[in-house]
Amino acid sequence: MHDKTKDWNWQFTRLKGFRELYPGRWPRNTAEYPAGNPLGKWYARQLKAYQQDALTPYQILQLLRIECPVPMEKSSWQKRQEMPVGRERYEPLCPNSMLELDFAGWSHHGHLPTTL
Repeated sequence: MHDKTKDWNWQFTRLKGFRELYPGRWPRNTAEYPAGNPLGKWYARQLKAYQQDALTPYQILQLLRIECPVPMEKSSWQKRQEMPVGRERYEPLCPNSMLELDFAGWSHHGHLPTTL
């Protein structure tokens, strides 16, 4: 028999229900919602999993959509999305020098500019 309390989406739905019932709170480790369901322990595990980069991008997005106060340190998945491959340190994807390029050579067909 499948234990629904171990299903991520089932527990996430319970978390949303908890937040609707208690809009100013997040479940503490001992919280059971509904009665008998260890929602607080599940929630604590999600925060820990976020820090350890063990959540899927879908799960992270779902938690962020309900404004879950995830730990301030971003997961390595989010860091990878922000950092171009092969860079030693974070640099913006569009440096200020891009603003100085001459885009007169761009066409509506998406061809490269003739002058940079």
